[in-house]
Amino acid sequence: MMKSTQSKHKAQSKEIATTPEDQLSILLTKTKKNLKYYILAVVCSTAFFVHEFVPVNSKEYVDIVKAHSDSKSDRSNTREQVLESQKGTNLYQKYLEAKTRTDKIWAEVLELQKEEKFLNFKSFQQFLGEFGWAIGLLIYTVFNIVITLLSSKKLISGEIILHSTLLFISIYFINWTILPGDYSKSTYIIFAMIMSTSIVFSVFLLLKAKREYLNHMKSTIHSFFHFLYKDADKNEIIKPEKRIVFRKMRVDLTNKAIGND
Repeated sequence: MMKSTQSKHKAQSKEIATTPEDQLSILLTKTKKNLKYYILAVVCSTAFFVHEFVPVNSKEYVDIVKAHSDSKSDRSNTREQVLESQKGTNLYQKYLEAKTRTDKIWAEVLELQKEEKFLNFKSFQQFLGEFGWAIGLLIYTVFNIVITLLSSKKLISGEIILHSTLLFISIYFINWTILPGDYSKSTYIIFAMIMSTSIVFSVFLLLKAKREYLNHMKSTIHSFFHFLYKDADKNEIIKPEKRIVFRKMRVDLTNKAIGND
């Protein structure tokens, strides 16, 4: 009677769990649980391009720079008038000598800037600052791809897409450091959307693979314990004189599995 009641309750819970409302509730719970992974994926993918969506300077800064430029232009006009009025004087001659020295030093500065320039950057140090992280990401990604291909008996599409996306990002920015010009803003926006979609999709596939693996492990563990506690006794697989030892080992194994030992 008791077994019949338990079976009835199990059948009822199974029936309740398969209603559309419960299925929707389970789906929402899983989505909420995995939402943090998708948010992290979007943040990581757009972090490479986010600077292109932010203005270089605020409107207040642009306005004050323009005001300074206009004021500087007025100052230059006034200075030219003062210099014109001082032509032929000793003071004007000293000014010309100082200007000649300044222009000569400035020409040397420009020459040194030209010599220290590396590709599109003001110096080799600045180039390394931009190129270093991209080549580091490239090496890291290639390493992970090799490890994935060598160690995985079954390739997970989510891993391949994720590594391929990171590989593309690293090559994208290595190419950016070497090219003579910058990409257009529309190019950054397009690739930011592509990268975000690709990484989010890879996370979806990874979570799906994880869920499938966990379900497989649950099924395997269920079959294992079903054999230990049901099939072994029902089919009399263990010899009668070994059953006591077998049952003790079975309990010990179960305690270890659930962390009671």
